[in-house]
Amino acid sequence: MHLLRLAFIAVALLPDLALAKFTVEVDRSPIEANGEFQLILSLDKATDQEPELEALTQLFAIEGSSQSQQHQIINGKASAQTQRVLSLRARQPGIYHLPALSWAGESSAPLELRVLPASETNLPDLTDTLFMKAELDQPEVLVGSQAVLSLRVYYAEQIYNRAEFEKLVLDDALVEPLGKERQYQKMINGRRYGVIEKRYALFPQKPGTLAIPALRFTTEVGSSQRSRFPLDVFNRTEAQELRSEPLSLKVQPAPAGSSTPWLPARSVMLKAELSPDSGKGHAGEPLTWTLHIEADGLAAALLPSLQPGQLPGAKLYPDAPSLKQRVSDERLIGTRTEKLALVPTQAGTLRLPEIRLRWWDVVNNKEQVAVLPARELHIAGAAAAPAAPVATSVPQAAPAGAESVAPVPQAAADYWPWLTALCAGGWLATLALWLGRRAAPTRPEKPVADADEAECWTQLLAAVESGHAGRIGQALPRWAAKRFPGQPWRSCLEWQKHFAHGELDRELERLRGARYGRNPPGVADSGALLRALKAVRSAEDAATKNAGALLALYAESER
Repeated sequence: MHLLRLAFIAVALLPDLALAKFTVEVDRSPIEANGEFQLILSLDKATDQEPELEALTQLFAIEGSSQSQQHQIINGKASAQTQRVLSLRARQPGIYHLPALSWAGESSAPLELRVLPASETNLPDLTDTLFMKAELDQPEVLVGSQAVLSLRVYYAEQIYNRAEFEKLVLDDALVEPLGKERQYQKMINGRRYGVIEKRYALFPQKPGTLAIPALRFTTEVGSSQRSRFPLDVFNRTEAQELRSEPLSLKVQPAPAGSSTPWLPARSVMLKAELSPDSGKGHAGEPLTWTLHIEADGLAAALLPSLQPGQLPGAKLYPDAPSLKQRVSDERLIGTRTEKLALVPTQAGTLRLPEIRLRWWDVVNNKEQVAVLPARELHIAGAAAAPAAPVATSVPQAAPAGAESVAPVPQAAADYWPWLTALCAGGWLATLALWLGRRAAPTRPEKPVADADEAECWTQLLAAVESGHAGRIGQALPRWAAKRFPGQPWRSCLEWQKHFAHGELDRELERLRGARYGRNPPGVADSGALLRALKAVRSAEDAATKNAGALLALYAESER
């Protein structure tokens, strides 16, 4: 049985072995000369073979190595991973091109590493076992552009329990952490130090001098006092507090004639997507228009909106923007994504305009323009619902000597009595359903194809009272198709074209905004929409009653 189980695991691993991947990555970038960093080798299979590291030994000093393996079976699928972590030290600054490495028959992709000169200037007395240093990556920046503040704590003895930096808050700058705290080791004048590093991206918001105050670092280290008890085995610690030196950053104003909004960055990229992206659409049917901006060296909170104010031939219902940011190398990369429900209002050609965004290139010190090209969509009219069959017959001549009365077409004469009976039956059915629902548990709704006008009206009332825009948007066309057959009731837009009813038009516009705008969907005023719908239904009932009276008068005149 044991051998059978091992055979099963081996067979399950075969697909993974065929697709094994070997990746190489560093724990941080860039790296300082004489500072240790970790190179992480990950292989998606189990192996006892050693990786080929000759290319590494020619470039870096290997200070240490560790290896681990993991095996797991999830939903009957087995997988394994072998990981080797190397502690390396770069001897000299520069750009290092690490070639592809080999391990157990797999090859990794080449890797480029940037090693900076060691930042060992103005360090305190290196006889100290614990000290702190603050450093800016540049002495001056343009207003709104990024500067990087690095806080480093150096320790030559063990740090216990807590180790905490004071939070940085600046009145005249946006402050964003650049990733998590990092810990590594570094050789300084032949002595090994542990380093705790915390970095911030600073975005000054006004020209002048940005003052960065001294910041505290608190921790606990081994106490120099000896215990009075010779058998005391507990580590005694004492609190230590360090302070960094205050710094100042010179902030230059934006160049004269610069664009608004002012966007200083290393690069800016724009992208747009349309879903469904067929280049076609129908009036009243929404499309999803996604606008995306990414800026290297800017926080997401500083990125502007790309959406146009108005779009001829369509209405826009924006959702809340999505703001994200990530750290790449020493910089913050911010992204802003906006999704808009785009609802064409008429047939024809809908033109999505060109979007141009001016920004300042801090690398080349000049203005650049990012462009989203215009595009055109072919919008067809709203597809009509199948027309209801209309009965036709030849009208009979009135008897001789009868008083002349304006004749009513026979088709209408056949239609109105049926509609009157249907309305009366609808009201009775509505009353019966309401009484039945009060006395009995809720039952599943009748299938749409089998529901009559009264049932569709009841479903519409329930949807409006729930305030859920999606349910209302589905129930409204169903009831309209039963109440007014032969009309293209595919969307709320058809209502606004068909009825000259101000209140209903306003409420339907709010409904469309709630349905295609923010999530979760909702309605601004369910009561107002309900009143408007009842007013339209009552008006149609009155028209039906008048038509019935006219038919009765016509029948009386024929006698």
